[in-house]
Amino acid sequence: MQINRYLLLAFAAAFWSLNFIIGKLLAGAVPPIAINFLRWLIAVLVFLPQTWPDIKGNLPSYLSRGRIHLLLLLVLTGYCVNGIATYLAVNYTTAINASLIQTFSPIIFTLLAFLLYRERIDNIQIVGILASMTGVFWIIFRGEWIRLLQLNVNPGDIIMLLAVISWALYSLIYRKNAATFSPKPLFTMLLLGGLLMNFTLFFIDSVINGLGWVQDLNSSHILGLLALNIFPTLLSFVCWNAAIVKVSAGEAAVFLNLIPVFVTIISVFFLEEALLLSSLVGGGFVIIGVLLVTNSNQISLHFPSTR
Repeated sequence: MQINRYLLLAFAAAFWSLNFIIGKLLAGAVPPIAINFLRWLIAVLVFLPQTWPDIKGNLPSYLSRGRIHLLLLLVLTGYCVNGIATYLAVNYTTAINASLIQTFSPIIFTLLAFLLYRERIDNIQIVGILASMTGVFWIIFRGEWIRLLQLNVNPGDIIMLLAVISWALYSLIYRKNAATFSPKPLFTMLLLGGLLMNFTLFFIDSVINGLGWVQDLNSSHILGLLALNIFPTLLSFVCWNAAIVKVSAGEAAVFLNLIPVFVTIISVFFLEEALLLSSLVGGGFVIIGVLLVTNSNQISLHFPSTR
């Protein structure tokens, strides 16, 4: 049935929205680096046995001089910087604002594709880019342009913008180079690489700052970490991949815009966050801009389950 693929896309967006909610709930209790490391544990345990035969047979090729740098860059941008910056951002800003700024990623992707690869941007996309940029600045400066002159901003919003830039870089690099790999083994290699790289950062952070936070964990924190592994990491991947082969990139992008909608609903009712008019107006500009950009030439964007 036609509705099934769209229902799966809606579920994927809902599961991804929990990344911001759970990250907000864990903020202050678990360090961002630890959250990002622990997020990949179950995912690696699930996917590694399925794809290990292919990975093992092609490991020398995957780790060749030309490919290892590509894998490390993908892991750094998509599985480390993006995640850590997101979980750090929600320590300072609301889950609502973080999710609204996250919708800006297709715009950054389009701009980077133009700057790095001279991919064409048409007039409609230019309007969309300007609209989205206006929306992001409106969110960051709370609709008060005097804040721009005073550089009075929430650091969490700026950190979230850095997370978006990192994700856009990852998406662009993936789109340009992933064809040389088999999709499932590549996903598992990136998961494993993300786990190892985040463990290294986690170890360094633990040596410097200690592990005092562990003794303060309670059952809700542990359940949150478990849910982080299951919903925005595993189930989102299953739903998204089952549907993405049956819809266009433009249709998929529309459903990704549901993420801040789900985040807003959950945050208002369960986190008791205030829905500011500036966030609502700015988010509207961002989403309108994204719709214009992604539907103009049906841009092919890569949206795996690591959001």
